[in-house]
Amino acid sequence: MLLINKNNIDNLNRKIVHALSAIVICFFPYVFSVNQIVVISCLFSLIFLLSKYFDFLPIIKVKRVGLGEVFYPLGVMISALVFLPQGEILAFQFGILVLGISDALANIFGDLYGFHKIDFYWSKKSLEGSFSFFISTFLILIFINFFNLSFADFFTYFILSLVLTFLEFLLFFGLDNLVLPLLSSYLFLVLL
Repeated sequence: MLLINKNNIDNLNRKIVHALSAIVICFFPYVFSVNQIVVISCLFSLIFLLSKYFDFLPIIKVKRVGLGEVFYPLGVMISALVFLPQGEILAFQFGILVLGISDALANIFGDLYGFHKIDFYWSKKSLEGSFSFFISTFLILIFINFFNLSFADFFTYFILSLVLTFLEFLLFFGLDNLVLPLLSSYLFLVLL
């Protein structure tokens, strides 16, 4: 049995906040207008940017170079602007869950079990982390479409999860927080 040592994970608390905030953000379309989501996102992005330079929110501090904490609310904002005016709440929610849950699990499992690491100049990723991203994205698709699920959908879910995993693997500097929700939501609409 593997005991989770906080030192084994690149800021476990930050990843828990990452995942829980995504779940909360999924309910935004039912509570806030698109304009309100834009204002909230800009406000959080500004707070996180200031925190990065003035060091007043230690929970969002990361060891590596990047602006992921700033890009996260901007990714939410862009997705809200693109998908919510069209009434595509489910696509928006899928993109946010991929951003918050799949990305967090990739980091956690990559830190715990990441024995097959690939070092890029700009970042370090593990095959185990990518595999957990793939599995969690696949499960999110099943969860979101549970009542409309058919056997034929599994192949599409597999392809969509694989494409998003590949994209997440290549993104660096925190850009996954900016790009993943938008691309996930877009591919969700195109393929499903």
